[in-house]
Amino acid sequence: MNGTPVMLVLREGGESAPVWTLSVRGTADRARVELRTDRVRMVVVPETSGTGLLDQVLGTANDLEEIQGRLRRLADEVPDPSDDMLEHRIPYDVETALLTTLECVAEDDLGAAIEKLRLAVAATPAELREEWEKEEWEKTDVDAPSPDDWDGGTRDGDGGRDGGEE
Repeated sequence: MNGTPVMLVLREGGESAPVWTLSVRGTADRARVELRTDRVRMVVVPETSGTGLLDQVLGTANDLEEIQGRLRRLADEVPDPSDDMLEHRIPYDVETALLTTLECVAEDDLGAAIEKLRLAVAATPAELREEWEKEEWEKTDVDAPSPDDWDGGTRDGDGGRDGGEE
């Protein structure tokens, strides 16, 4: 793999958990492939013409993660609220309202966005088809068995040998 571009980015995530992204391009069985991995999973996929776009999306996820870290550090600077405020016996003060907003944006909003971006970049055609099939199946009759429950492509579970109702 001489001359193959390799990008390794290590970033510290929240609560000192390492967050990492690794992208390697090379060849496997004479086909150009790309290895994409982060803390969620690792996949080897055929190299696509949209690789530049994928790198930009991963870069954006990393940027959002930096912002998430900044918001967490700001939240650490806010004084702890009183127990009365936390138990809703008295109204929040400005600092407590700010703290809850910082925590919500950092964890719920940005955390979800970062995860979705990374999962989208690492998605494989097989996973996308499986997800589509599941969604299509859920649109059908809710009383019908799922494809996972079928035996030999029939719905009665015995391969159609009894010819009758279950």
